[in-house]
Amino acid sequence: MSENESDSTAAEEAAIDNANVLNPVIGLSAADLAKAGASIIGQAIKRPLAGVEQTANLLVENVRILAGTSELAPHPKDRRFADRAFADQ
Repeated sequence: MSENESDSTAAEEAAIDNANVLNPVIGLSAADLAKAGASIIGQAIKRPLAGVEQTANLLVENVRILAGTSELAPHPKDRRFADRAFADQ
């Protein structure tokens, strides 16, 4: 058996053994969530006004959406929104 075949077989066995384990494609691990949370908290401590500003901007835009005055729209070439059902909503 060549080295490449050995690596391939080991990778296949590892995939089979870990098929039920969450991964970034299927889900997140607790460690991933903890790392992301720590990063967010770290940035919030370093730049607290940035979070406040972004939250305020989100709130203002949500009010505009509810009032029907928002100018946000998908890109005209975005095919995901080509169906008339999106325009009629």
